[in-house]
Amino acid sequence: MRSNTRRSLSGSEFTVFDLPDGWRAAILICYDCNLVENVRIAALQGAEVLLAPHQTGAVRSKNPHLMGLIDRRLWDNREADPESIEREFRGEKGRGWLMRWCPAAAH
Repeated sequence: MRSNTRRSLSGSEFTVFDLPDGWRAAILICYDCNLVENVRIAALQGAEVLLAPHQTGAVRSKNPHLMGLIDRRLWDNREADPESIEREFRGEKGRGWLMRWCPAAAH
């Protein structure tokens, strides 16, 4: 029987590349973005721009410094009540967390 589950594997390199206008960029994905050492290594490899796609609003933790969970009921009801999910994304668990995390990584 075949499994449809994909296993995520760690990498051993950083992706740093040239952009058309002469900038050097790096990509960090998902939890890699939470490790400030990864940002520093990318910068040491010449990155001036950091592309950091990741999922926001899905950290199950009691750590008050993490973003916290977006309430699933709000997501499930997003079409009927778009204002509630918008408030959640723009609040402390979404935008508030990003506005704390992004400047810390940039520093």
